Parts: sequence; C-alpha cells; structure tokens
Amino acid sequence: MIESFTITNHLGESLELILADPDSSGLAITSVTGLGQVTAKANLTKLAGSDYSVENSAVLGDRNIVFKIKYWGTDIEESRHKCDRIFPTKKKVTIVAKTDHRELMATGIVEKNEPDIFSEKSSCQVSILCADPFWYTLDETNVPFGGIEPLFEFPFHADISVDEGEETHMIEVGNIRTVKEKFIYYTGEAETGITLNIHAIGSVRNFVIYNVDLRQQISINDSIIRTLTGGYIQDGDDIIISTIKTQKYARLIRGGVEYNIINALGKTRDWFELSGGDNLFSYSASEGEYDMIINIKYRVSYKGL
Repeated sequence: MIESFTITNHLGESLELILADPDSSGLAITSVTGLGQVTAKANLTKLAGSDYSVENSAVLGDRNIVFKIKYWGTDIEESRHKCDRIFPTKKKVTIVAKTDHRELMATGIVEKNEPDIFSEKSSCQVSILCADPFWYTLDETNVPFGGIEPLFEFPFHADISVDEGEETHMIEVGNIRTVKEKFIYYTGEAETGITLNIHAIGSVRNFVIYNVDLRQQISINDSIIRTLTGGYIQDGDDIIISTIKTQKYARLIRGGVEYNIINALGKTRDWFELSGGDNLFSYSASEGEYDMIINIKYRVSYKGL
C-alpha cells in the first residue's frame, strides 16, 4: 500500500504528500496513474503468405505519471500556489514513492499542471513525463574491490608472537587484501548501469576492467591521458566512469582539475550493465595493479512501484 509521495522541484524544495493526512501538505491526492510497468512497444514484421510475424525488437515506452490533486484546507488559493511551486511546468522534478515495502524514486518533467478553479471542489491534474521508465532505490550500493579483513582476537595478547620450536607464529589482528575479481549479486527487475570509481595511490598503466560473464571490457588509453593531462595515471588521481543510461561519462580529477577523458576509453569499450543474478567483474594493469582503490556503485532498478 502506498503511504506517501515526496516531490522535489528543480530548486530543491520538497513537499511530502501523505495520502492519509492531506492537512499536513494542503494537497489531497485522489488518484495516481502510471506507477506500474510501462507498456512495451514491439516491432514485428509480417511474413508474406504466413500467419506469423518476425520479432525485430521491443522497447519500453516513456512513463507518464498523472496525479489528480484536490486543494485542501481553509485557504484554497494558498494550496493552489503551493501546488504550482512544487509542480512547475517544463521543469524537472523527482518523485519519491513510499510503500509498505519499498521507497523508490523516479525523475521526470512536468508536462501539465492544469487547475480546475471554478468547480465546486477545486482541484488540478498534474502530468509528469519520465524519459527513464524505471524506479530506483534512493541509496546507492557500494561494492569495493578490496578492503581490510578484520581478524581481531580477544582477549588481546600483549605478546603477539608465539614460539613453537624453530617457528614463530604471529597473531593477525588485520589483513589488508586486494581483490581483483568481484561478484555482484543484483536483485533488480531491470538492467542498470554502474559508476566506477578508481583512486590511484601510485603509478598505473594499461588499466582494463572486464565484465567476465558478458566478455565486455573498458580500457583506458595511456597516450590520450598523457596528452590531455601531461602525464600518465599517477598517485592521487581519481577516475570516475558512469555507464548509466543518459548519464554516460568518463572524468579524471587531478589536483582539483577535472578532465573529460571519454575519448581515452578504448575503441572497443562496452557500457556495462548489471543484470539479474551474479555479475562477475575483474581488472588488470601492466603496472600498479595493486596501487588502486576501486569501487563500483549502483542503484537497484524496478519496472514498477
């Protein structure tokens, strides 16, 4: 069951519309459409002299969320002005829908905010077009390729060395490990892109990251990096690569200066997407493969609320 919608406009102003408590916002939602799975568009070609067709492609259409809202409270005009501020036409808004089990968000452009001022019950209809038809979790999931494995033992020993004959055994209290392969188990209903963050703590050459299952790769051309920045990847560099649809980019940040390095990605680059179940990633470098801190971030994507 849906509990509330939180709308954030292009200025960062937010308003929570609680379905069971319209007094808190001055706006009462009477109905909402466009929350479920978007209709797919299939491209079929009819075979001559046959009762069958050939499937060429299938794509999802745009999401159109329509709110029917009643102005609530003693000051109807103030409620209408509030609705106009939070739903400005031609501007982008973010919708956060909270249900009993999920809290998901979608982003779209306000197509229409049409009030019915002279009716007995003043109300309006707001139409929002979403170019991205999916719903996403609010928080990103962060998957590190390496980290510190805690191995503390209690009670703590003052003397951490133990002699047994000629051998000396040390009690490990921590182990820094670098992982070059990582499984990501994705639970979403639709494929989603990732944001790859690489922080160099030394010199790195010929870096390549792979989606092992799909035999895809993204590589970084050292020569182009050197031409753009005057040097190869070095200590302190941050590289951010996004494969998210409509937000694909590659940037390098060095000394507070940001460079667009999308041309430095290999010609055979693939824009990785997570699919349901296990996704195996690995990386390699001819130099400095242990001088990087690598993280993958993503949001879980759903086809409907």
